[in-house]
Parts: sequence; structure tokens; C-alpha cells
Amino acid sequence: MDDAAYSKLLTAAMPTLAVHARKLTRNRERAEDLLQDTMLKAWEKRALYKEGNYLGWLRVMMRNTFINAALIEGRMKYTDNTFATGSIDSGDDDSGSRSTSYLEGRYLSEGPNQEDFFLENQIHAAIATLEPHTALLIQQKLQGLTYEQIGKALGIKANNAKQRYFNDIKTLRALLLKLGLLDN
Repeated sequence: MDDAAYSKLLTAAMPTLAVHARKLTRNRERAEDLLQDTMLKAWEKRALYKEGNYLGWLRVMMRNTFINAALIEGRMKYTDNTFATGSIDSGDDDSGSRSTSYLEGRYLSEGPNQEDFFLENQIHAAIATLEPHTALLIQQKLQGLTYEQIGKALGIKANNAKQRYFNDIKTLRALLLKLGLLDN
């Protein structure tokens, strides 16, 4: 399919995708951002499209974009909370289910700045100086693995993984304070 024909196909799908984006985000501005991100990805990946259900392909792409953004934002909230407080609270609500309130604030429209990248690199460098088992556990948790998954990978119980992680975060926090990367 040539670029002109693909462009017409993509443009024709925009109204339906806009409705789908609004249902996912429940916010007009974030829906517009999601639609724009999806349209850009669809254009960049136009060579991957095979004849078939084009609208379904776009909806899956939109849903994955939305989920990935939510996961990234959830991890950012988790790591910010962990490093700032030394706590292992993951932002769950009292009912034990993951809260989706972090989606209400923004849809990644405010990207990280250069200072955030610098700080993140310094934190990762500090993690690399820790004992290998400590660094491994922290990295696995930052990648979004559950304590059950970490425990299984390390051959220990989930509660032991949680306790080790808590102790390792205290060690990392002390190191970051010593390096001046955290304030008391």
C-alpha cells in the first residue's frame, strides 16, 4: 500500500479512534494526546500492517500505548516514593488493589527533564556500587516484578524477598544521602 492510500485509511479511522481514546483516558486532553501518539506510531509502523482488520490493529496499538504509559507513570510514582521516603509502599490503596488515580493527574504530557535523567543515572550508578545481590533485588523491583516473582527467581519466599528489599532500600537510601542525592 502506498503512503497516500495509507494516509487516507488512517485519516478515516481517526473519529473512531478518538472515541476509543476518550473511553480509555476519560479526559479530553489526554485522549487527544493518546490519539496523536497512536496515529504517529501507526504511521511509523505502516510497513508492518498486513491486510485485515485495520481498525482492530489500531485499537490494539492505542490500548498498548495507553497501558505502557500507565505502567511507566506507575513505576515513576513507585520509585519516586521509594527513594524519597525509604518506604516500600507501592502506592496501593487500603483495599489492596492498585489504585489508578495516578492516571487522573496527567498522561505523560510533562516529560522528565535533563536534571531527572542526570539524577536517575546517578541513582543507577549508586545501585551498581552496592553488593551484587542488593543491586539485583532493587533492579528487579524497579523493573516492576512482584515479590513473588523475585522470590521465585532467587529461590526464596516472597516475604523474604520483601524483607530483603526493604533492607536493601534502607542501604541504598543511606548511600544516596551520603552522596548528596537525597535530602534528609
